[in-house]
Amino acid sequence: ADSFSDKDLVTLFVGQNDLLEQYALYPATPSNQLLAAAKSAGQVLAAQVTRIADAGGKVLVSTAPSLSITPFARAEDAAAGDKSRSKLLKAMVDEFNAGLRLGIAKEDGSQVALMLTNEQMDNMLSFPVSYGGMANVLDAACDKTLAPTVLQCTSDTLVTGATSTSYLWADDLHLSPNGHAYIGALAVTRTRTNPF
Repeated sequence: ADSFSDKDLVTLFVGQNDLLEQYALYPATPSNQLLAAAKSAGQVLAAQVTRIADAGGKVLVSTAPSLSITPFARAEDAAAGDKSRSKLLKAMVDEFNAGLRLGIAKEDGSQVALMLTNEQMDNMLSFPVSYGGMANVLDAACDKTLAPTVLQCTSDTLVTGATSTSYLWADDLHLSPNGHAYIGALAVTRTRTNPF
């Protein structure tokens, strides 16, 4: 019917690609411009959330994931010889999420639920034992020589000692199945506890 009903739930899990696209412009583009662009992207997402809510849809929207804790960020830091790259990625994610949160702050929860994915990921890094006893929260489980992309990664293409549940990361930027399971559980919990 080209409209939402009170039973429709729209889930939005975006931000990572927007932020990586902006980050790729560094250092040619100064960090202050990248931070402003990140915040603007969060505001654009908030406006989209508002449009969906105003049209009658319920919305579950995720904050941008914590890019600064990824194997990608660690590799960027190693190449730079310091922690400047992960700090920039963290600042960009923080700005994106600030723009998103400020943009949907007027919502009372009747139409929009905010899922704090970045905080969940930070917790998984800090307290891996609490998340299925993950043995490795720093490295990628997929062997790049056997699976150049995450879509080619299977149980036969993992690094020695890795399993789908023992690692937080599948590749440099994507969560493992175990990581995704905890983000999925967060989505379910947030949806059930929100006063839709």
